[in-house]
This record gives sequence, C-alpha cells and structure tokens, in this order.
Amino acid sequence: ADEVSYHMIEVAHTAMKLQNGNVTAQPKSPKTPEPKKLESLSNGAIPVSSAVELQTPVKTVLEGAALRTAVVDFLKTEGDGRPEGLEFDAICTRFKPATSACVREALEHLVDAGDVFTTIDDVHYSCV
Repeated sequence: ADEVSYHMIEVAHTAMKLQNGNVTAQPKSPKTPEPKKLESLSNGAIPVSSAVELQTPVKTVLEGAALRTAVVDFLKTEGDGRPEGLEFDAICTRFKPATSACVREALEHLVDAGDVFTTIDDVHYSCV
C-alpha cells in the first residue's frame, strides 16, 4: 500500500467517524525530529577561535592590460549566447571598483584592436 492509498483510507475513516458522531480521538500531529544539540566544552564556554567573523572581500581595482583581459574574459563567459551582447552598465557593474571611464577606455582599446565589437548600438558589446 502506498502513501496515497493509506491517506485516502484514513480520510474515509475519519469522515465516517464524523458522520456517526463518534469523535473521541484527537488528530495526530506529525512527529518532528529533535534538533541536534551542539557539543559544548566541559566548562560550557565556546572557544573564541570558533567564532565566525564576516569580512567583505576587498576588490582590487583593475587597470590597463589587466582590465582589458578581464573584460574580454567576462564578455566571453557572460555574453556567450546573447546576440545583443552585454550592456556597458553591466560591464561597469562587474568591474565596480574601476571607474566607468577606465572601463570605457578599455572597451575602446579592445574595439580598436578588433577583440570586441559593438552590436545593436554603441553601448552593447560582444566578443569576437
């Protein structure tokens, strides 16, 4: 017997009990597993080294050849399958510590070199 059949039999049985007025049992609640307890040290203290500290990673500002290489890699991975290419704002957002002027300069250099081209307008770029 599968779970659906069992459930249908249970529903029919409960309906018959309700129609006959013979309702004595409380509905059963599903059992929930006990939460796992954390093991503590013998003195009950939590060691300081186990405390998790959240730190935001520091992004480095890419410039020059490093920025151009990163832009080409980004256009290859994210722009693949997009005939319209990636919008300039999306590229700037990806390389956020770098200014939009630096990103624009890198894109212009890549267009002049023939590695990148504009697609539907002057703000959408794709990789060769």
